[in-house]
Amino acid sequence: MKKLSVLLILLCALCCLCVLVACDTPPAADPCAGGHTAVTDAEIPASCTKAGLSEGSHCSLCGKILTAQTELALLDHTVGEWTEQLPATCEQKGTRYNACTVCNTVLTVETVKATGHDFSAWVTTKTASCTAKGEEARTCSTCEQTQTRDTKTRAHLSGSRIVDVTPSCTTAGSAHYNCVYCGVLIKQETLAKTAHDYAAWTTLVQATCTQAGLKKAVCTHCDATQEETLAKLPHTEAWVEDLAASCTTNGLRHKECTACHAVLATDISNALGHEYPRDHDQWTLLCAASCTSQGLRKAACVHCGLEQFETIPALSHQGSWVNVTAAGCTAGGQRRLDCTVCGAVVLQATPAKGHRFDAWLTQTEATCQALGVQIRTCLDCSASQTQTLDRIPHAESDWLTDDATKATCTTDGQRYKICTFCKALTVTETVSATGHSFGAWETQVAPSCQSLGSESRACATCGTTETQSIARTSHVLGEWITDATSSCTAGGRRHKLCT
Repeated sequence: MKKLSVLLILLCALCCLCVLVACDTPPAADPCAGGHTAVTDAEIPASCTKAGLSEGSHCSLCGKILTAQTELALLDHTVGEWTEQLPATCEQKGTRYNACTVCNTVLTVETVKATGHDFSAWVTTKTASCTAKGEEARTCSTCEQTQTRDTKTRAHLSGSRIVDVTPSCTTAGSAHYNCVYCGVLIKQETLAKTAHDYAAWTTLVQATCTQAGLKKAVCTHCDATQEETLAKLPHTEAWVEDLAASCTTNGLRHKECTACHAVLATDISNALGHEYPRDHDQWTLLCAASCTSQGLRKAACVHCGLEQFETIPALSHQGSWVNVTAAGCTAGGQRRLDCTVCGAVVLQATPAKGHRFDAWLTQTEATCQALGVQIRTCLDCSASQTQTLDRIPHAESDWLTDDATKATCTTDGQRYKICTFCKALTVTETVSATGHSFGAWETQVAPSCQSLGSESRACATCGTTETQSIARTSHVLGEWITDATSSCTAGGRRHKLCT
């Protein structure tokens, strides 16, 4: 403790001595009293592994720093292409990496999937048979690894039928089938008896219209026979007259078979009826007809001679008609005929001929409020007729509107048409509201990346306004800011901030 005290006392004495010496030394002259002599400190560029310094300056005389150099941030690594580190094989994974093209720092190491085998098509190495499996193989074109697999046995292929016993019409036969590849028996079958081969038919009993017939055939291979009934023949029909019909009585006939004479049907024929000559010239004239009296004639029936008498109508008077009193439009007239045969005078009334009107003439034009009038005159007697003309349709105006009933942006209005002649209201119609006619949206509050904006628009017709929100904007990111620099063994970390 005493030694420490002594040491402190000596140290204080030494300091006092130094101060006294300094106070006795006169001060040196200031070399920069007239101004500093600036020297530029060159910029040291930053790299991706070392920070840089900005340009600065200092005084070359006194060494005072005039413009301080600031640290320049590390640059981002320049990522290069992927480099294969361990090649991937058909079954094993590989690796690859990318490095900075400036400092060669490895930035990312990545696993590469196995490529998988690139096998060729399957090739048959052993052909399958009906009794043994086959084999086929394929080879990878990359690593030459070979895979094999079994193929299914081939199905038996049946050959043609081989007849062992030929069938006949009395006994069945047999046959079998062998595989065309291995010869093994696949199937046996029984062959059905063949049909009899009958010779031509021989008639034993001829068929007639009263009884069936019979025919027989014999098999050419065995003594088998077959018989078949022949259908009866149809009757040969003919009508036979039993009693002839007359003009007033019916006749009788029957239908019989010409072979067996069996009666097949009977029939009553109608009476013939009297038949007289159709040509009146063949009739006998008993009394000729005149202008005022009938005549008489007769004829005999061509079958029984019965006479028939017939009245001949009276003849018409002969001559030309002459008008005695002409017929008018509304009153009938009279005409006369002097018969050139019997001299009789015949008077006959003639009907009124009716009016012969000229074209219709309009006296009063029709309007949309009053009927019109037309008239026409008979060309023969000056009689006249009138008729009315229907009112003409209103002549509608274009659509008209009033300020009080005009449609607005939100309420329906009304429009109408009137007749341009009589001013009558002809039709009314509801006009739908026009809807607002908004202008372009105008921004009221601009949006940012943290808050919504707003915009509005006004109707050019009624001034109504409409407002809506504007979505937030996206963040505007600045440059990367390095938090931790990556090394050969550890990754780095960086982030960006919204400006």
